[in-house]
Amino acid sequence: MMTRTELANWCLAASALVLAALVCVRVAAMADNSAKAEMVVSSGTVTMLSTQGNRPDQEIIYVLDSQQRMLNAYELEPNRQIFQLLGQLDVGATFDRYLAGGAEVPAAAPGGARRPR
Repeated sequence: MMTRTELANWCLAASALVLAALVCVRVAAMADNSAKAEMVVSSGTVTMLSTQGNRPDQEIIYVLDSQQRMLNAYELEPNRQIFQLLGQLDVGATFDRYLAGGAEVPAAAPGGARRPR
């Protein structure tokens, strides 16, 4: 017959194995969270990139204009006939601020409106 100490040791070892298995499952699920571009098109100073949105019928279109130094994000939902600007970012100014003093890079404002500086 096992003593209480031996039983506690076996229970502790079993719970450690269960926790290790749960951690392995969670890490494996997180490993595939990489960004995937569906399509990339580049012409001159403009590059467009499409990615899958949060919903199956939603795509996010990113348009980078290297001459104007602007990045625009658009939501596209063909089934609902939606094409709207999600936000804009002045990439040149953002990099200039970041490189000048290590300032925090701001997120683009929703609806294309720029946040006050």
